[in-house]
Amino acid sequence: MMGQINVVRICQEYIADNGSFSIITCILNIKPIPIAIADDAISRAIDTFVKCVALEMPRGLLINSINPKVLEEAWDIYGEMMPCFNPVPGALVGKAFERSVEGFITGQVIFVDAY
Repeated sequence: MMGQINVVRICQEYIADNGSFSIITCILNIKPIPIAIADDAISRAIDTFVKCVALEMPRGLLINSINPKVLEEAWDIYGEMMPCFNPVPGALVGKAFERSVEGFITGQVIFVDAY
């Protein structure tokens, strides 16, 4: 958690005016599973950080978090732990990052879900 927060905190002075930060979290903060309570708490903290710090970002900087379900490309590894989820394609997560970086939104959690 602090790694992602510190990247934003430290890099603010190096990023170009009107630049964008996109932080990755995970779906477990809104759809928790018993074996990943720490992941749930960390994702909640990062998403809350993004919502709050967006109000204080200098020089037109934007910040959002991307919150996907487990990736199709990682399903072989994580699918067994998350049988009640449908995986999302990495390309869809990439589109969420594109929206965050090239858009105008800030302080948002961009959910990437495949029902």
